[in-house]
Amino acid sequence: MKKITSLALAALLAVSLSYAVSAEAVSTDIKNGTPVLDGELDEIYTQSASYKLDNFGFYTWGDGSGDNTTNATAYFLWDSDYLYICVTADDKTPSSAADAPENNWQNDAAELWFVDDDMTFKIHAAGDGNFFLGGDKDGAVAWDKGFEASKHSAKMTDKGWTVEVALPMNSLKAGKEFGFALQINDIYSPDYAASGAASGTQTPEDTTMKLVADKVEAPAAPAETAADDTSSAATADMGIIASVSALAASALVLFRKKH
Repeated sequence: MKKITSLALAALLAVSLSYAVSAEAVSTDIKNGTPVLDGELDEIYTQSASYKLDNFGFYTWGDGSGDNTTNATAYFLWDSDYLYICVTADDKTPSSAADAPENNWQNDAAELWFVDDDMTFKIHAAGDGNFFLGGDKDGAVAWDKGFEASKHSAKMTDKGWTVEVALPMNSLKAGKEFGFALQINDIYSPDYAASGAASGTQTPEDTTMKLVADKVEAPAAPAETAADDTSSAATADMGIIASVSALAASALVLFRKKH
């Protein structure tokens, strides 16, 4: 028994180490799949490309520090209509600029930087749902459907926030490539300009993402629950009780005939 337990612990340790190593890597092959756009990280995202934030606190202001910045990861999927990106961020001080519309860029947000069709632009997607295009020079993107066809969703909790976007980029098919960079703005207080830090990079030309034909696998159907087993056991018990009752009734009939 001790040997089996030791082997199980060793296996769990090996798995945990493999996850720790892979979590630091950047996978650039984006698989085909369509998530539910609800501001939550669907399991199928984890089968595809990811981009983990680094370069913490490259720019700080006020009491901002690189030691207290947000950990974040961007996940990617694509289909014939949209490029999907879901950014999850752990944040000890989630803040919203909803009460300060004049400073709508000064809030907890992901800045998604792109090089696509020879244009460099950014998209601002905040944890409180604030969403807009940074643009390139003339404030536009060269998408046939326009930026207005984009979709987004966001959720904010006391532990962090998630933003999810669907972008109608041109030529969404296997083989398409584009440059990408992730920047996270982390605001520390309701006075948005007082203190904060920016982490990541604004140089999408340094990382090339690629759409691949491989499709994600749908999550496996959940196994039968313990409730089902309990139900089966209860059914079996009822059968036994019924059999015993029938035997008791037969015995009672025989007893009456003899007396």
